[in-house]
Amino acid sequence: MAIPTWSVGQVLAAADVNDWFVPVVAYKTSTTTRTSTTTLANDADLVIPVAASSYYKITGMLSYQAAATGVYLKWTFTLPAGADTGIYGVTYYNTSNTYVTEIKNWADTPQGGTPLANTGYPAIIEGMVKTGGTAGNLTLQWAQGVSSGSGTSLNAKSHLMAQKVG
Repeated sequence: MAIPTWSVGQVLAAADVNDWFVPVVAYKTSTTTRTSTTTLANDADLVIPVAASSYYKITGMLSYQAAATGVYLKWTFTLPAGADTGIYGVTYYNTSNTYVTEIKNWADTPQGGTPLANTGYPAIIEGMVKTGGTAGNLTLQWAQGVSSGSGTSLNAKSHLMAQKVG
């Protein structure tokens, strides 16, 4: 969908303002900890509703930590049916504990390293999503990269933001 063209003096409808000028933001108000699981599960907070047949610029930051070194955080994103899985850039510590910037597919499952126990690490995300004919949600799923009784946490203030651009 192309961005509308407005005329001088035209009054914008509320739907136009909300669709084109107001980003959709999801953020965590409290930390969530998962233990003894490598099964990806939806994060209840980091869910972004997206319209059908649209393009969105997605930015965000995942703040994570593990109670034990080497437990890791793994994540992926689910998209509405028919969405182009596209790509995004992410800067994070990988499981070799090297700070890297990589290109990922939204359906990939990167694993964020945890060089030090109980220390917060960021994963900085930026990319584009093109939805198909079905509206729905862009949802973060995450789990421990290595199952451990020592928890892995996705911290408060982790966030995603979507700005409709087409």
